[in-house]
Amino acid sequence: MAYFDSSNDGSTNSGNNSGNNADDLNLRLTPKVAIRGELARAFGTDQSWGQSIGLVFENTRLVEGCIYKDTEKEVYKGFSWSEICGVMPKNDKGIEITEDDAQKIYSTTYGTTEKSYELIDARIHGESDPMPIGDGNVIMWYGVSGEESTPKAASLRLGMLLHPDANGNVLSETDGHNWLGDTSGSNWLRDDLQGEEFDYYLDKRPSSESDRKYHYPVLIKTSIGEPVQPVANAGGSVENSGTLADSKDSEVSGEESESADSSNDIPEPVENFISTARKLDMEDDESKLALLNDLIGDPQNELVIEMVEKMGGKNEVAGMV
Repeated sequence: MAYFDSSNDGSTNSGNNSGNNADDLNLRLTPKVAIRGELARAFGTDQSWGQSIGLVFENTRLVEGCIYKDTEKEVYKGFSWSEICGVMPKNDKGIEITEDDAQKIYSTTYGTTEKSYELIDARIHGESDPMPIGDGNVIMWYGVSGEESTPKAASLRLGMLLHPDANGNVLSETDGHNWLGDTSGSNWLRDDLQGEEFDYYLDKRPSSESDRKYHYPVLIKTSIGEPVQPVANAGGSVENSGTLADSKDSEVSGEESESADSSNDIPEPVENFISTARKLDMEDDESKLALLNDLIGDPQNELVIEMVEKMGGKNEVAGMV
């Protein structure tokens, strides 16, 4: 029995860098990919391009979807069956797919730059037991949009969902450099979530102010089969769907939109570097190159040296700022 029902497009209604992260496998998920594991840590960091949340699971297994390895970075990425095969396992088109139908190599493009991923394994819920992902210890990062340096909807949601002070941990919905209350790198995960087993996936929800859909993290506690909700605080509502819906992790833009071609053939990660450097008012080449090197070396970021070289090299890209 498939985990997701494609009839509703997967939607339901439901700085510093401390912490023991060195051995955690970097994992990125696109919507409609489900994993299962014990929630171990949640913490904030502060980098030159903005603040981010690190989310760490242990004993992590793939429940449904396809796990691929980035051929250029030590990063695993989960793609939905609809991205890999065009349909979900449970679909209304009468098309049957099996775990063997996952492509061995999956390629997408940034502008004119092709990016490839190698298949690690694939799962359809109910067809096989959940598959361990690496050694089970994975870390996922949720930060800001490189284009506008605003917190992504998924980042805001996790900042409220996982912290004991739901309202106090999210300080801004627009300022990517000052949106998160605790960026010390210390674990601030709620005590009632620590070490518990959850299913985790990204939902796609419609915006109240546009025709785009935004990414909405969902945690299901496996022992009771119910979704986790933020802690209710006296400070007011923890939901702001209008602002969240406008955030840049929507279906058509942001980190997860890497298959979208740029109209001027500049890969989106390069455009994000240019935008970030301009927002930081970087004028000297040394600062621009330092930021560029940081982004290339950062496993959280999609920017790779091949994209930069196709644009003429580091100095050429830095000169675009």
